[in-house]
Amino acid sequence: MNVFSRFRYLALTALLLALLAGLLVWLNETEADAGAWRRVAEVARLVDEDTLTFIHIPDVNSAALAFQSTHFSEYGFDHTLAAGISHLAPSPPPLSIRNISPYLKDWQSLNVKDFTSTSTSTERLTFFQTEASDEDVRALIGKTWSPGSSTTEVFSELVRGIRYHHLRRGGTDIIMTHERHWHFIATDQPLLEQSLTRLETQTPIKSLSSEPRFEQTLISLPCSYEALAYLSHPPVNASGAEKLSFLGKFYQRQSRAIAITYTNENGLLREDLSFLPTHPPTGNPAISSTATAFQDQTLSLTSLHTLIYSAAPLGGHLFTNFLFRQFQNRWMAENSPSLHPIAANWENGFTGSWAIMLEPLKNPSSGQPSQNGSMAAILAFPLRNAEATQKALEKLSLTSGSGIHASDTQTYTMDTALLPLALVNLLDDIHLSVVSNMLLVSDQRDGITQVSQQRLSGPHLPERLDFQRLSGSLPEPSAGLLFIDSQNILRRSSEALRHPLVAATLWLGQRGQATPPFGLKPWQLASSSQGDILPTLAVWALTEDGYQQVALGTVSPVQWLLGVGAIMSSIDQTFLDSKPNIEEDSFNALPIEEELLDMIAP
Repeated sequence: MNVFSRFRYLALTALLLALLAGLLVWLNETEADAGAWRRVAEVARLVDEDTLTFIHIPDVNSAALAFQSTHFSEYGFDHTLAAGISHLAPSPPPLSIRNISPYLKDWQSLNVKDFTSTSTSTERLTFFQTEASDEDVRALIGKTWSPGSSTTEVFSELVRGIRYHHLRRGGTDIIMTHERHWHFIATDQPLLEQSLTRLETQTPIKSLSSEPRFEQTLISLPCSYEALAYLSHPPVNASGAEKLSFLGKFYQRQSRAIAITYTNENGLLREDLSFLPTHPPTGNPAISSTATAFQDQTLSLTSLHTLIYSAAPLGGHLFTNFLFRQFQNRWMAENSPSLHPIAANWENGFTGSWAIMLEPLKNPSSGQPSQNGSMAAILAFPLRNAEATQKALEKLSLTSGSGIHASDTQTYTMDTALLPLALVNLLDDIHLSVVSNMLLVSDQRDGITQVSQQRLSGPHLPERLDFQRLSGSLPEPSAGLLFIDSQNILRRSSEALRHPLVAATLWLGQRGQATPPFGLKPWQLASSSQGDILPTLAVWALTEDGYQQVALGTVSPVQWLLGVGAIMSSIDQTFLDSKPNIEEDSFNALPIEEELLDMIAP
């Protein structure tokens, strides 16, 4: 072989190696870009495209170990939350978490892989892989399904070469079978047979993995997760929508799908959430810079003692419409033409961004918030023209019947008779003030004064060491930021939350049920000085089809949402009943549920 031939041979070899390396890089990047969808596509191929809920745990043992080693589990919050959730449904579905939890160690002993649970509008399907024998699996399912029951009927049948085992109790039937290392459990035999056919033919047609909405929701989530949940919903007609709970109506109006993944990150819970809204964002690149500027502006109102802070560059008009809708109606109805332009242009004065914070009020003598002192809730709205808004407030305060009254030279009070009933029942007063190109709204006038001073003096929330620790592990926010000081909220609220937690069975309208024996140790521990519960920090970013949240902390945002939902819904319904409008019958308010839904309507 001459030199030229050798050179040509080496060049060809180098070219082939380069192409191979490039192909491997491309494949890796493609898989990374596909995120959680790439990881779960194989098991989702066994599921019908009409699936409404989809839960996937790649390895039950690994997930259980990861969850048990989180601070959330260490402090016992999992038991408290599970106690509330387990009492929400008086008749839990087959093989629900409520049924399985007493036998969790037995399930772990099966070394379950790819545990998947799904549901359609009427039926449920669960399947997983295990090396355990069919007899061991069926024995555990029977024990889980009907512990200590003598009314369970067991029989089997052979259909087209496949053995189906039936467990029947009362009017409910579950069917089991297995194929190779896959074990299937369902409440509907045709649904089970459909999954077996997909397993045999390897055909993804009309399966969940080929459903565009499923891929869109999961593609931005990380593929390295311990647990994944996907939630979608079918179209609901008018009569069906009336039967939905408040939470159901909210979800129906606002979203097409939600997906969440959980990971243990050095003892903290990392929660990645993908949200496909009913109306996708426009993808305006200015949103990122707007969010950063507004967050810097509103973070300057915070202190080292701020309990809750949240900001977003979108959706502010929903809040302003909720607060000022009846006031604008009044201004238009007044026989004062000078108020009509204010009413017509009021919404245009806001940029659409918003921020909310919960701030402990400082003791005037010590300059520090007391342990059980008052707190102020503060909403901040950036203004297009602060001077014009200030002049409008001055004009309104001088007009009889406008519903706006001057408290001092800088602060105004809103007439409670025109406030939304959801606020009338909860608050005595609401105050307004224009501060640094923002309209501040608070239930405490001292709260507005305090945050105005903090804006100039500091220090602020980003200077907290725990805030810096968490933010260093999260991406930059481009569509929102959330901070919850978990330990201090629980420290201040453990006694106040005791009765609502014990009465959490009232959630979702189940009033009159027996109260569950909640263990309050985690709340008491959190309120002690020995507690070392880190805050929750979440950042929101725009994706191609919606929004993505990345959160880190001892308690995740969704867990906070579940806890707060249980607390709020435990309040007696009479507390939320609409109070009569004592000012005028002409300003009829909607019932509170419809009023809140109208606030979040697209």
